Amino acid sequence: MTIAPEPVIEPGPDGDPDITPSSDPGGAPVVPDADPDTAPAPDGPE
Repeated sequence: MTIAPEPVIEPGPDGDPDITPSSDPGGAPVVPDADPDTAPAPDGPE
């Protein structure tokens, strides 16, 4: 788990403060929508 030494508080898409300027609303944890290690690839090898 990586934590920035000085998190920048910026308003999220919904207007709530977000720890990181990401697409996660309301300061939600930054989690990749398509993590290759956990999510199956749509065109993965059969």
